[in-house]
Amino acid sequence: MHEVIRITGGLAEGTVKGVWSVFNKGGVEEPLIKTPPPPPPTMAKTSLLVALFGNTSPWVRLAGVSGAMAVGLGAYGAHGLKGVPDDQKIVWETANKYHFIHTLALLAVPLTNRPNLVGTLLVTGTALFSGTCYVHGATGNSEVIKYTPYGGMTLICAWIAMIL
Repeated sequence: MHEVIRITGGLAEGTVKGVWSVFNKGGVEEPLIKTPPPPPPTMAKTSLLVALFGNTSPWVRLAGVSGAMAVGLGAYGAHGLKGVPDDQKIVWETANKYHFIHTLALLAVPLTNRPNLVGTLLVTGTALFSGTCYVHGATGNSEVIKYTPYGGMTLICAWIAMIL
């Protein structure tokens, strides 16, 4: 029938099977506490493509926004800058080329040791360098061009920060 649990020295003796049989009417003995199943196996390493394009990093998303802007600004420079002197068009094209290059560099930011530092430097440098060149190319304003070297130095720092 039922197994009696004896109390000896303050500890319950007996088997879990005996206690379980009181509650288990079907006669199948199961442990009161089941061990959880082992976790599913995980991939030890991810591929570079998954790290770059399967990543939900905000830097990868920002690269998408920057790339879309670079394409739009490139199209505007090719079709919308009518009547602008050639030297300003060359400055616009330089801005667009550096914008694209550093947009692609943003894709690698999650792979660096200090992604927030590298990403911030890349975005800031691109905004300063390409932004001032875009303004000069569109308006001919020579006053903004004096800030372009700061953007270039910031971009150099970003590339050096990738090494750290």
